[in-house]
Order: sequence, then structure tokens, then C-alpha cells
Amino acid sequence: MSPTQKLLIVAAVAVAALLLWLRSRAPSGAGTNAPQSAPATVAFVLLREAQLPTGEALTAALRGRVDLVKPVACDTDTGVVTLEPKQGGGVLAMLLPGPIPDGEAEAASARSLGAYLDQGTIAEHTAHLIVTYSAAPPMPVTERLRLFTRIVAALTEASDAIGVYWGGGEVAHTAAFFRDAAGAEDLPLGVWIGLSIVATGEDRASVLGFGMEQFDLPNLLLTCPSTEMKDGLAYYFDLLAYVLSRGAPLAAGDTVGRTAQEKLSVRYAPSPLDANTQVWCVDLP
Repeated sequence: MSPTQKLLIVAAVAVAALLLWLRSRAPSGAGTNAPQSAPATVAFVLLREAQLPTGEALTAALRGRVDLVKPVACDTDTGVVTLEPKQGGGVLAMLLPGPIPDGEAEAASARSLGAYLDQGTIAEHTAHLIVTYSAAPPMPVTERLRLFTRIVAALTEASDAIGVYWGGGEVAHTAAFFRDAAGAEDLPLGVWIGLSIVATGEDRASVLGFGMEQFDLPNLLLTCPSTEMKDGLAYYFDLLAYVLSRGAPLAAGDTVGRTAQEKLSVRYAPSPLDANTQVWCVDLP
């Protein structure tokens, strides 16, 4: 069994615990008429030491970020934190005393937008929190992820964490980058999406993203001149935001552009990392 498979099993246990907790919170007699939860969302808060945040610290960190139905509960005996946002559903954070195996999170920090912006990668961690959120009733995915991101940012601050591993984007971020991005007014796509940037020739490079599956959309492969990577990255996230606003992928042959005059054709091709997966491609001149 691979380290990733072991990690997913542990996350599944945490999700199951969350769903059981939510079921126990349902009104008596609700039965099958109780609101159904959306699939649980999962992230991993990377810790310096195996210790839960205090209720006071977490409450302070949540203030201004998330409104709660009731005070947070931090149970040091079980190593579990629970909280209920006013939007519905519940959050469960479970403390695990060891690191994510085989340096997987540390390696994933190389895919962070923060790393490409020279904001550093994460250091080794000794413990982590598995954080799960199940929204009830279900809400639009961008709203659910934005709310969850703010909650994880608060846990990160209250725990004095090293960073956050966002499994949906196969990417880990430093705590500072995660908190800053979570607090932005725009959608924090830089948190949700991992990146792989590689040279494709003497003067060209490609940017491949990870994580648009969270929105049931294909990932984007963009190529651009190596000397214009900063502008290329900015446009990359503009394209992702545009597709998210549409709620549907662009078709092959559709055009996009940075100006009204620019017409860049969209095409589809197998992913450089998985020949069985199609990605949409845009080539900047």
C-alpha cells in the first residue's frame, strides 16, 4: 500500500467520523428527511508539534472569518476539534501525531504558486490535523471551498502551523501564503490549484495545473515564453476564473485573449502526466 493510499484511508476515517457526528446533531425524528450533506472536503494542517489549538486561540482566529452556530469544541482527550458554521454542516479536525508519510507534503509544496513567487516552501512537520467539512444543505462548490479555506486558515493561525496540504490540488502551501490567499476578496484559486512549470524548449515553458477536478472541470495546460512567466501565470489564473464563472469548459476551437484583438484558439490534448486524461491548452505567443 502506497503512502498516498494510507493517507486516503486515514482521511476516509476522519470523514466517516464527521458524518457520524453530523448525524448525531440532526433533530430527533428527522430520518431520511434530514438535509443531505455534500461530499466532505479535506485538507491537512501541518504542525510543528502534536498539539491541538486552544479553544480561545481558535475562536480568536475565526473572528472576522467565519460565523459559528455555537462555540468551538476542542477535546484534548480525543484530539478532535468540532465547529459548526452558520452556513450549515460541520467541521471536524482530528490530530494525528505523525507527519504525512514519505515527505509527500513537503514535495507537494514545490507545486505551490507561492513557491514560484519566491515565497518559499514548507519545512518538515512532525504532526498534522486532518480537517474535514461536510456542508448541509449542499452549497455551490466555490462557496463551500471558500468557507472551508477560511476555516482552515483559522486553524492554521491558531495552531502556529507550518503549512497546509490541500489534497484536492495535490499542493502544499506555507502557512503565510495560505492565510494571505484565504483572506483575499477574489477566489483563492492559488490555494486550490497546484502547478507544474517546466521548460519546453530554449525559450518556452509550460504551466500545468492540478485540481480543477474539484469543480468537475478539466485542468489547463498553458505555454508561454520563458521570459514572460510572471504574466503567463497571471493569465493562467484569469483563464481558470473565467471557466469557473461559465460553469462549463470551453470547447475546442473557442478563442480567448488578453485583449479584444487577441484570438488564441483552445485545443485539447492528453495530459503530459496522464495520457488517459484530456487537458485544455492555450499557447501564448
